[in-house]
Amino acid sequence: METMPVETETPPPTPTSNHISLGLFSTVLTFSPTNRSATPPGVTRATTYLPVASFTVVMKALAAFLTCLLLVVSSVPVGAVSAGPGASDAPTASDFDASTPLTQSDGSTLQVSAPPLQVAGPNAQIELNATGLVAQTRNPATVTLSNPTTTPMRNVTVTVGIQGGDAVVARQTVPVLAAGASQELSFALRPNEAGERRVTVRAFYTVNGDEATTRYRESVRVSPLEDDVAVRVESAQSGEAQQDAGGQLGALLGGGGGQGALQQSGDGEAQPGQIDVVVTNFGNAPIRNVVVVPVSNGTELPRQSIAGPLAPGESARTTVDLSFVGRQDSVTFEARYRVGGRDSTARTEFPFDPASGSISLTNVNLSMGRDGVLRITGNAGNPGEGSVRGVTVSVGDAEHVTPTYPVRDYFVGTIDGNEFAPFDLTAEVDRENVTVVPVDVTYVTNGVRYTETVELPYDRSLSPPERERGILAPLSTGASTLVALLGVSLVAVAALVVVRRRR
Repeated sequence: METMPVETETPPPTPTSNHISLGLFSTVLTFSPTNRSATPPGVTRATTYLPVASFTVVMKALAAFLTCLLLVVSSVPVGAVSAGPGASDAPTASDFDASTPLTQSDGSTLQVSAPPLQVAGPNAQIELNATGLVAQTRNPATVTLSNPTTTPMRNVTVTVGIQGGDAVVARQTVPVLAAGASQELSFALRPNEAGERRVTVRAFYTVNGDEATTRYRESVRVSPLEDDVAVRVESAQSGEAQQDAGGQLGALLGGGGGQGALQQSGDGEAQPGQIDVVVTNFGNAPIRNVVVVPVSNGTELPRQSIAGPLAPGESARTTVDLSFVGRQDSVTFEARYRVGGRDSTARTEFPFDPASGSISLTNVNLSMGRDGVLRITGNAGNPGEGSVRGVTVSVGDAEHVTPTYPVRDYFVGTIDGNEFAPFDLTAEVDRENVTVVPVDVTYVTNGVRYTETVELPYDRSLSPPERERGILAPLSTGASTLVALLGVSLVAVAALVVVRRRR
């Protein structure tokens, strides 16, 4: 038997073209058998082909990798990626199929499912304006939110926070932000410390039923708190500041006690004892709840509040009436206020030399009238520089002295400085027991009313003028009567003569 060469060959698999389509990716893998014509005749040829099982494993691994890649891409939320140029031309999620077919070598199809790919569109634009921040105090800040899309943004909520501090006003809402519109929102920040601080702004909104979030961060400079407040005194009449602390403030204080009040500055003519207190904020933070308190001889006087707050560089004034304070060496003005969450005080002390007046009784004379009434005459003089008004002199009540008609009291009026005016009084006295006659003097200077009592010594030798006495007293009385009768008779005779002549 003739031996024939034997060629053993495993039938090659049918050429297979495997098409893998995963979303954006499309790959064609073609496997062809080795060309048999390359083997010379008479040679036994053994050809090894890639097993179908190994090919399937590779394809499944590749499909798993691409599936994971799609999952990562699709997990990026809408709005988290800022829209760049040409963002409006980007494909949308509807352009891709969520189910990706995988054709295996045996002709079966494997479906790989993944969430639809979401492509970020234009998000909300945020602009922060937070300059001049000061530590430990409330600072205003504004956020401008813009909608650059062609779709309205609804249910918009904007929050603001600051690193190392608090947002006093931290949340604002906008029901609808129209397409292409902008909205300015006000906030308040309170950083605790100075230095560089990061401010974070978040905007939550809904577009086409999908919720989105935009976050914006910016570093801002925070300055340390400067508390610098000054208090000065100006003339209420002229408005000119009294720069010399030891100079004349002009009718600053009067003497004596009494009640008074602080008055708001007005346009009317200043009264004696009124001055203007000016509070100026030289610091870098607003001051609030400003109250001016005069302090005299350790006693707090009625206070006056100033409308606020006072921003840095601003001043405010109030008119203070100190005419009731009395003659003191100085008055301290305190401005009490609140800045940066704490209470503070600024004060200044002012010496003064008020021009005031007073009343002294001079050239006083006591005499007894025929009717036994004591008459008091004299002058009320003003030795001071300032004028006194409403001067009244009257007889005081005492155990043995009583004011009587016709001049119980005498109104003098106004007496200028270094001037005087006369007065006249009458009183009944017990001549046997009286020792002094009290005279009350009332006047007003620098808006303060004074009442002083002057005790005049009584001379018991005073007595009414004595009547004429002796033998000739009745004769003098009769002679007077005779003279009167004689005069009447002469008048009657003259009238009778005139009548007869007419006949």
